[in-house]
Amino acid sequence: MKTLWMILGLLGSLILQASAADVAPLREAISLARYAGTDGRIHTLAVLEDDGQAVSGVDLSQLLNRYDAYSLDVLLGYSHEDLTRRIEAENSRVKRAYTDLLPAVAGSHHPALGINYTEHGREARMTEPFLFPKMVATSAAVHQLTYQPEWLLDYEVELGVVFDRTIMATTSLDEVRVGFLVINDFTDRASLMRHINTKNLGSGAGFSDAKSLPNFFPTGPYVVVPRQWRTFYQDLELQLTVNGQPRQQEKAENMVWKLDKIVAEVVATQGQKRWESHHQPAALFDGDGIPKGAVLLTGTPSGVAFNAPGGGFIAGAITKSIFTFSWLRGQSPIAYMKERHIQAQRRKPLYLQPGDVVVTSVSKLGHITTTIQPTTATARQTKRP
Repeated sequence: MKTLWMILGLLGSLILQASAADVAPLREAISLARYAGTDGRIHTLAVLEDDGQAVSGVDLSQLLNRYDAYSLDVLLGYSHEDLTRRIEAENSRVKRAYTDLLPAVAGSHHPALGINYTEHGREARMTEPFLFPKMVATSAAVHQLTYQPEWLLDYEVELGVVFDRTIMATTSLDEVRVGFLVINDFTDRASLMRHINTKNLGSGAGFSDAKSLPNFFPTGPYVVVPRQWRTFYQDLELQLTVNGQPRQQEKAENMVWKLDKIVAEVVATQGQKRWESHHQPAALFDGDGIPKGAVLLTGTPSGVAFNAPGGGFIAGAITKSIFTFSWLRGQSPIAYMKERHIQAQRRKPLYLQPGDVVVTSVSKLGHITTTIQPTTATARQTKRP
């Protein structure tokens, strides 16, 4: 077993080495990574190079004497041109391994969007984008997720968005600094299937709980703040691989709702507690607007492991439920159908298992490397006598 995990670790290293990123040039964007300094403070690094295992650049916190926990705060009071000149004039360089980087953004309450790419809508058998809260703390770009046997563990590459201020209904996005980062919206599809509202899929019911488990929200190594955000983000390409095999690939320009529309729809909820998370009423955000530092999840493209049940499957399962009298045992036909579909999904090889290495990336935004680790019980089951 020890040899197996050494091999899997080597596989993860090889995949990571192959994931060197093209960092956006300073004239186009400033890339900001966070790390804990030896002085006990959080430092922001202006990333100039990324070889897939480490990033190097200029310590902006030291250069500007700003040690803010939120990287975009470090930029306050400086234009893009001012920052570019200061960074280019600085000769000293700092290098930090991916494993030394903090989550690109901290926080545990994030507004999220589902079904924002047409092809993903087809595989999920849903047509309209909808909103829900993701209520979990962010994790770093080198990421380990301990597998639970009851899960149907799925992956979702997404483009994350952050802002330099609280976004309210009266806020003009033309005046806002916008940051972009790669994220993975890990999901337990078994939980989602059991709690989804089949009569109102757009309500988002079940989505928050299925996506808000501990360690289900790794973020990229850095936040990228472009000079012209509207043109920058639409050229970005989202990709995800499992053990080196491509699963997802899509351009951000193919979003159904563009960023302005997403922001308008989120802000329009006005912090109302329309959703449920962990059996408690929940809003998309606290306060009067999208807080600075909250990550806005913009949806995943097609290629996830999950496929929604078709009409034939639903009709067959409900009919069987009626004729086998499962409803007499307290299980409704809909609940019976859901459990049958979960059983069918467990036979699919696409769902994540212990030992899998997931690389989540967006062009110019770096990558996340997630290793799926076994629970103690799972590890015991896989040992040979």
